[in-house]
Amino acid sequence: MLETSGLEHGEYPETVAARILAWVGFYSPGRKAANISCPVLFHIMSNDAVTPTDVALRVAAKVPDATVHVHEGGHFDPYVQPLFSRIIEEQVAFLREKVPPRGVN
Repeated sequence: MLETSGLEHGEYPETVAARILAWVGFYSPGRKAANISCPVLFHIMSNDAVTPTDVALRVAAKVPDATVHVHEGGHFDPYVQPLFSRIIEEQVAFLREKVPPRGVN
């Protein structure tokens, strides 16, 4: 079992399309972060090997209306328990605060 996610090897796909190699080196979503004009919720993982924590925090700092939550764990841990429920609670709280539905108290 993978300690951080609770998944067994082979329970998820471990392949990507070869065409991704043509552009993955140019992919940098943080370049335009300062131009984002809507509220953004960042869930950043402390031991993320895919998106390093320091990189994610630097990008989040560029977004004018950012809400940042840092959690202990790896890149895919938000998708499984025990963290999954906490992430969902934070997402719902964020939506209620930043984009509340009209006519609902």
